[in-house]
Amino acid sequence: MGPANRLMGGYASLRTSDSDLSEKGGSHVADGDGDTPVLRQGARFWLRGVPLLTLHGMLLIANIIVAISYNTWSSSICSHGPQNQQSAARDVVQYEGKRFQLSSIYSPDGSPNPHKPTNFLGPPRPEIEEEWETLLGDINIRLQRSDMDQFAHDDDLIELADGSGYWNTMAVYHGLHCVKRLHHYIHKDYYYEGLNGTDAFRLLEHTEHCLDWLRQYVQCNADTTLIPLHWTPDRLPIALDNGNHQCVKWEPLAGWIKERAFDPQQPGLVVHPILGEVFANGQGGDKIGITTKIDPISHNDHV
Repeated sequence: MGPANRLMGGYASLRTSDSDLSEKGGSHVADGDGDTPVLRQGARFWLRGVPLLTLHGMLLIANIIVAISYNTWSSSICSHGPQNQQSAARDVVQYEGKRFQLSSIYSPDGSPNPHKPTNFLGPPRPEIEEEWETLLGDINIRLQRSDMDQFAHDDDLIELADGSGYWNTMAVYHGLHCVKRLHHYIHKDYYYEGLNGTDAFRLLEHTEHCLDWLRQYVQCNADTTLIPLHWTPDRLPIALDNGNHQCVKWEPLAGWIKERAFDPQQPGLVVHPILGEVFANGQGGDKIGITTKIDPISHNDHV
């Protein structure tokens, strides 16, 4: 046998098991004719790795689904807030970062600051009345009993005479109403001119009720945004509230409320079952804003 034949013969007679090739890192060439397929180690390794890769892929997909579900749940809790979970408006509540607008209400000469972007405070003037009318114009809303959650089973709800729903307002509007009342009390000589002693005391009682309600409202909705103290040029500490507060976006909520707003002084709409129409001929109410008779049970009730 020549050298070439001996070399080729050596290769042709080599028989090695799959396990041997796997351990030695070689490839398996089957002897026989040229049509015998050749299976390289890389392809065999890929076939063995497919189940493992599939398992890892399934775990990755499962983790993504869990992460998305958690983010959806947590964002729902954060956007609604605990005080909004039972509200009929919970689906429209959204939050946004907002800095409070705290520019001075007055100019150095004591006149209203013309650069203040809103006109809710300061001396009485037409601009204030317009701002408050716009802000509180939808304070009265109608809801169905099924939307009233913890109050849905109350027996003394005020149902509108046209059957369109029940008379409601929202805590945020009650708070705004109280802020307006406090502003009016500061300028009571203008807004409540000529009150007698009894009415003056009733006004004081209403105003202090608003202060008490607002105090509890602020604590209930505790805003933990930090307000760090800084040094002023004359070395006095001052609290600078210039951080971002997490605030409810007003426009979506106001839009939801406007769709349900109504005028309670519309003739024939608010009718007491025994005493009859409350706002006869579109007139009624009390500028002081409280009832003339307050019993211990309804001590906190007022218009």
